[in-house]
Amino acid sequence: MRTGPLAEAIKCRVRNARAKKEWTDADEAKVQRQIAADPDDAEITDEQARQRMTFAEALPELAESIKRSRGRPAVANPKRPVSLRLSPEVIEAYKATGKGWQSRIEDVLRKAAGL
Repeated sequence: MRTGPLAEAIKCRVRNARAKKEWTDADEAKVQRQIAADPDDAEITDEQARQRMTFAEALPELAESIKRSRGRPAVANPKRPVSLRLSPEVIEAYKATGKGWQSRIEDVLRKAAGL
């Protein structure tokens, strides 16, 4: 748990919020003094601002280790969408067989093509 002036300022704001107490100028001044006295909460210098970098620039190994890809993994031979006109009876017959009906149509087509 964090300690110090900033932690005290946060606790003060939480107590006031829980008690539904009005936040006064004196409360705000007290919190600002506590924040200013916190050595871990110093303002950045102009030099630090010029040297800023992204997380990935600062810690490339860590950034790479937590990077995750989006979507499905790429496959070596992806299927391609096509538009195929089939009679309603054929579509209904395959749909009636349940999930995977499109794959079953592909299986029949592959067999017919000799693949």
